Amino acid sequence: VKEVNLVKLLKNACSKVNHLTMKLYFISSENWAILCGIGLMLVGLLALILIK
Repeated sequence: VKEVNLVKLLKNACSKVNHLTMKLYFISSENWAILCGIGLMLVGLLALILIK
């Protein structure tokens, strides 16, 4: 009985960890997209200023 409970606990822990890592991955990928967008905007502004 104890072994079955341990396996259940491990499976629950693994699924929770997987869920958290997926969330973190999605958050980080969204942040990267935002950072890349801001970086491109800054580069564009600098280019405009330099051209003028």
